[in-house]
Amino acid sequence: MGRSAAERISVSLTPMLEKPSREELFLAILKGTIGGIPVAGSLIAEVLSTTIPDKRYQRLESMLSALVEKVAMLDSGVLAQKLTNDHAIGILEDGMFQGARAVTEERRKRIASVVGNALSSEESKYQESKRLLGLLEQLNDVELKVLYGHHFQKEHERNAYFAQHPDAERPPLTDISEASLRPQAMYNAYLAHLAQLGLLDPQYRTPELAGLAMSEIAKAAARPPEIVDHSVSVLGTMLLESVDLLERAG
Repeated sequence: MGRSAAERISVSLTPMLEKPSREELFLAILKGTIGGIPVAGSLIAEVLSTTIPDKRYQRLESMLSALVEKVAMLDSGVLAQKLTNDHAIGILEDGMFQGARAVTEERRKRIASVVGNALSSEESKYQESKRLLGLLEQLNDVELKVLYGHHFQKEHERNAYFAQHPDAERPPLTDISEASLRPQAMYNAYLAHLAQLGLLDPQYRTPELAGLAMSEIAKAAARPPEIVDHSVSVLGTMLLESVDLLERAG
């Protein structure tokens, strides 16, 4: 009888779980270094030796459970063949490392979606999937919500989404105090990061030149373009599809 999806994945992961990682070796050294510090040192050492490993395996178990559910409908023979491919194993390993550090259940499900979709795709798509998984690792949870929110073309749809996810909505600028400017600065940093990764495309305002004198037109042309909005790029759409926030095209 063929092995289940869970058994196939477990066999592939066993060598990875048995060998101590660089992180584990570092934690062992760090624990020995800080263990001699009174009170605080022993408390931190306890976190390093017990709390972090326990949470890491709980998170990993959660992510792998989501992954097994994702690939449950895949033929066991097909899955077994895919898990002999070094690129597929590499994607699984990368997802495992990300899942062990993912704090939220939602994040672990998104990681499992990318890995599961990779294992369900053709071998020619493995490099693409690995790249998308790497992009996901560079985003925090709020940035992923901001990206998805900009997928909505209609203003009322976007507003409805951000009303449900206020942490991903641009904060109101009530005044020019530092307390009001700080949330704006962080939100702008999210947009800039998403644009830098090629996930958002800036939308620029076209300057009104009609009726202006030549000198004024020259001044207007010299000004940096004003960004008035952002739209999800093709790459951004691919990432949203890979995490199952959007249905795959075709």
